[in-house]
Amino acid sequence: MRSIKRGAAPNQQIIPAVKWCFDNIGKRFFLVSSDYIFPRAANTIIRDIVTALRGEIVGEVYISFGSSVVEEAVARILGDLYVTLDGNWAYTAGKRLNEN
Repeated sequence: MRSIKRGAAPNQQIIPAVKWCFDNIGKRFFLVSSDYIFPRAANTIIRDIVTALRGEIVGEVYISFGSSVVEEAVARILGDLYVTLDGNWAYTAGKRLNEN
């Protein structure tokens, strides 16, 4: 049986990114994510890594597909930000964050 992998696996993308953020940005993370299975699974991995590194998850919010309402999430951000948003939601959230 052959296996085909699409995209980066967590050990190739999420784990190095979190470690880099931890070493270069800060030890407190606020997770903003699209509301579907991959970001929820990714955030489980992120929480495990941050806990192992003795960091802190200060908040977590999920934004529904199709929603452009990110103000609640932006208003709640207390620490460094790790985003697992897709498409237009990532653009909208980034734009709102840059306005603050």
